Amino acid sequence: VLDMIELGVLAMDPLNLESVTGQNVASVGSKPFLIFEGSEFESEAFFIRLKNFFLDYFKGSTDPEISLEGVDRAIMISLRSTNGTDAVVGPSDDCIGSKPQAAKGNTIVCFRHYAVSKTVSAVAAPTTADRVKLTDIGPNFDFELRRVYFSPAAEFKTACKMPKEAIAHLKGMHENVSQDNMGNLKGQLHLGKQDITKLNLRRFAGYKKDRIVAAGEDETDGAPTTKGRRVEASDDEDRHRKRHRKSKGMTDDFPETDI
Repeated sequence: VLDMIELGVLAMDPLNLESVTGQNVASVGSKPFLIFEGSEFESEAFFIRLKNFFLDYFKGSTDPEISLEGVDRAIMISLRSTNGTDAVVGPSDDCIGSKPQAAKGNTIVCFRHYAVSKTVSAVAAPTTADRVKLTDIGPNFDFELRRVYFSPAAEFKTACKMPKEAIAHLKGMHENVSQDNMGNLKGQLHLGKQDITKLNLRRFAGYKKDRIVAAGEDETDGAPTTKGRRVEASDDEDRHRKRHRKSKGMTDDFPETDI
C-alpha cells in the first residue's frame, strides 16, 4: 500500500436530488470536476500528497478526451482549522499499525458535492461554457484527519513514474509525431501553399511585372529559358524615342570607322 489515510466524520449531509429533478446527474460513465480550494494544496508537502490521494480516488477511468456533457458533477475540497481561525496544520504521516501519532494537527477537510447545471447558452457552446450553475446535492462531509501514512519520497517518485511503453503510446496518439530509436521525439508541420506575391517586400524598378518576362518562358515559341529578359518597348515608346534622337541630331546608323 502506497498511502493510507483514516478520516473521521464530524458532520454529514445526505444525498438529496430533489433540486435537480429531471436532470441527468451522476449518470453511468460521468466524471466530476475536482476543485481544491486553498493555497496549502500547492505549497505544503502534506497537503500536496493529500490532493494527489483524492485525485487518484475520484479520477475513475483514464480517458484521453472527455465531453463537457459527461461532466455533470463538481467536488470541492477545502481546508479549515478546528476553531476556524488558526492556520491549518497537518498531522504526522508516519503512522504504521497501532503506532500513535506524533502530531495530530488541527485540519478539518470539507468535502462538498454539487450538480453542474448548464444553461442553454452553455450547451450551445460547450467549449466556452461560462454560464454554469452549481446545485448542492450532497452528500457533504466534514472530515477529521486521524492516522495517516505516506510512503517515503523515493517510493512515491518511483510509483508516479510512467512506464516507457505508456509514454510511447501517449506520444504516438498525436498526429505526425514519431519517435526514433534514440528516444527523440520528431514531428511534422504541414503548412498550406503560400502566395509570395502578396508579401509586403521592398520593390525595385527592375522587378516590375510589366518590364520583365518570367524566367523559364520564351516570347516566341514558349521554349524554356534560363534567365528572364526585358520586354520590347511598345510602338508608342519607339516613336517617342526616335523623335527625341532626331531632335538631337542623332541617327540610328553609325558610320564605319577604321581603327
